[in-house]
Amino acid sequence: SSLPRLFAATFLSLHAMLSRPLAPPLNEENAIRDLRNLDSNVGLEEVGSVFRRHFGGSGLPDARAATRVLSKLRDSRQSEMPLAAMRWLQEAGLEANVFHFGAAIAACEKSGAWAVALGLLGDMARRQVVRSTIACNSTISACEKGGQWLRALQLFSEMAGGQMELSTSTYSVAIRACGKAGMWTNALRLLSAMEDDQVEVDTIVCATAISACEKVGEWEQALGLFAAMAPRRIDKNTITCNALMSSCEKGGQWAAALALASKMMRSAIAMDTITYSAAISACARGARWAHAVGLLRGMAGRLVEVDAIAYHAAVAACAQGGSWRQALAVYDELRESNPSPSGISLGNVIHACKDASAWAVALLLLDREVGRWSQAERRTSSAAVARSEGPSSRTPAHAPGKGEALEMLLRRPGLIAVLKPPRLSSAEAQEQVRSSLAASGEEAALTLVSRLDVLTSGALLLARGDARSSAANYLLAQFAGRLVSKTYHCLCSGGSLGAAGSGGINRAPIALSNVDAGGAASERVAVSEFGLDARTTFRVQAFYCHDHAGATLGYPGECLALLEVRPVTGRTNQIRVHMASMGRPLVSDTLLGRPRLSNDQRWCPRLFLHCSRITLRDANGKTCTAV
Repeated sequence: SSLPRLFAATFLSLHAMLSRPLAPPLNEENAIRDLRNLDSNVGLEEVGSVFRRHFGGSGLPDARAATRVLSKLRDSRQSEMPLAAMRWLQEAGLEANVFHFGAAIAACEKSGAWAVALGLLGDMARRQVVRSTIACNSTISACEKGGQWLRALQLFSEMAGGQMELSTSTYSVAIRACGKAGMWTNALRLLSAMEDDQVEVDTIVCATAISACEKVGEWEQALGLFAAMAPRRIDKNTITCNALMSSCEKGGQWAAALALASKMMRSAIAMDTITYSAAISACARGARWAHAVGLLRGMAGRLVEVDAIAYHAAVAACAQGGSWRQALAVYDELRESNPSPSGISLGNVIHACKDASAWAVALLLLDREVGRWSQAERRTSSAAVARSEGPSSRTPAHAPGKGEALEMLLRRPGLIAVLKPPRLSSAEAQEQVRSSLAASGEEAALTLVSRLDVLTSGALLLARGDARSSAANYLLAQFAGRLVSKTYHCLCSGGSLGAAGSGGINRAPIALSNVDAGGAASERVAVSEFGLDARTTFRVQAFYCHDHAGATLGYPGECLALLEVRPVTGRTNQIRVHMASMGRPLVSDTLLGRPRLSNDQRWCPRLFLHCSRITLRDANGKTCTAV
């Protein structure tokens, strides 16, 4: 009786040993440890010394050991190390196989090193190593993460044309690339192709397709995709619900977004920080400040982290709803959780106070917070605001080798204003001024707090400090609080807008979305009932009717009007969109003046729009104007 028991015990012991995964040999573990400890910019010689130390001789491990080492390195914090190890192994004579390449390309995917991933994929072809679906998927993902969406889609097309197996993961990454590129119609075509090819459509794929629609404001398509999940027995989860809620909110369908949030609360689908932030943002769209505050309070009750985005959205909702006291209370909570909140949130509170005629509260709050920001800045020894008052006269801001100097319109504590010419981007102007300051030995940190379109000329405002500086936050608060006055001059064509001195206001909401234009993504800005609040005032300074000049300029029966325009809000291309919506497009507007564009550009080669004046407060609280 003891012999069967002995056999049974031996069998169970062997079964347990065979069931456990085999641990890698000690030399492999030590090599992986030492490679992970190397600096990310280490040379190949140091990498080789690790292999020689632990594998002896030439240091070249066998193929399986090399695969295990590369696979373990793929999960390390330093994405460069698997690539360095792969290069050394190849130089040492390793016959690299599909698994070695797969591990190295997976490291590229992690870091978004798309160029290296494509190079490795090309190396596989040169070495006659058959490309695997996994290696191609990782390369597509690396291109997508690196912002090379069209390259990702090109590789996907090559896989489809080469009769390679296209998995759910392959389609998911390609659909995500379409979404990033604004090519939502292509994303839906890929989703349809998955069904035709009988490739499994899972929750992640649906969430990715809904997100592709969300990014271009196609909320109706997103709703359709979401509704189709149930008949296909595809589970809905937090990610799909978040994508749909964000799509509805951005599309101006705030009621639908809140209805979805309500359904999630009654279901088993978990609500996370993103869910609540999207729902609170929807409340801001609908000016439902009480609902927004209720959602904010509910986050703590459900043990969901309340982040700065949720607080910012709640402050905006209270401001939109006209409750400045509640906006101030939520802002104070935000400040307790984040000692240096964004100036945009403060600006929302100030805007609410201003609309309620609580001017004293608004100005007191602004002065109090700029003092707090300055104290925090000094404590953390971050870039200090430039407090020395410079000349306010027009002086050049020019760095050697950077082209024509920019005129310095204003130089005051905490800010600089320069004259940006047309066809120079705001970021390029910022860099030119930064280089000029650095060349003269001054503190060169600058932040763009307001931008001018590339084709627009005029006063461009820069904060003296980085994005977290008190100067930047102070100016952002003024813009968000609508305390900054900007005046533009433009020339528009069309019917008469009245005699000189007359004026009006355009209150049409404006929506910004990405559009899929024949496979290429582009932005579309237009008046839309689902858009954001936008207001532009205008006053006619002069008008030129063309009974006598029409033959010369090509406007028979029409007028040109020189306008002084003041945007109350700051939407993208607001002046251009508002004037075009009135049938008065700006002269030489390449975006919205297509019917007249060729005629305009015969005598005016640039967009006729110029920011002529900005009035605001400097870091000392004094009102100043850049002209």
